[in-house]
Amino acid sequence: MKKLYEKLYFAGKSIFVAGVAFFILWSGIKNAFPVALSKIRLPMCGWYKVTGIYCPGCGGTRAVFFLSKLQFVKSFICHPFVLYLLLVYILFMTTFFIKKHFPSSKIKVISLEKCMYIGILIILVQWVVKNILVLVFNIAIL
Repeated sequence: MKKLYEKLYFAGKSIFVAGVAFFILWSGIKNAFPVALSKIRLPMCGWYKVTGIYCPGCGGTRAVFFLSKLQFVKSFICHPFVLYLLLVYILFMTTFFIKKHFPSSKIKVISLEKCMYIGILIILVQWVVKNILVLVFNIAIL
């Protein structure tokens, strides 16, 4: 398990660097082409278009988009798993960093297995709630 966590920690650092680079690049593009980017529409889920019900991943892209604009409430409403994933990422990276660089500390690295089960539960609950809102109350969140 320790080897897996080492690899995930390395991947987490790589994702952080790639994310920072992306946002720097995105800021430059956004400033260079503000009118063209204001007309971008996020795609609608093909499953929702055909069936009229949400798939378990519906809202994920919008949630990431709102999170990138630091609009946490909108991100949560679109798909709470995205914020949960960010929280797990921060907790894992922090606890693993402390455990790796300060071995005498009493802190424990979070269990990613438990986090995975909680994440699956969040995905399923939000999927059911969104579809109840659409099918029973005719309220479309996305």
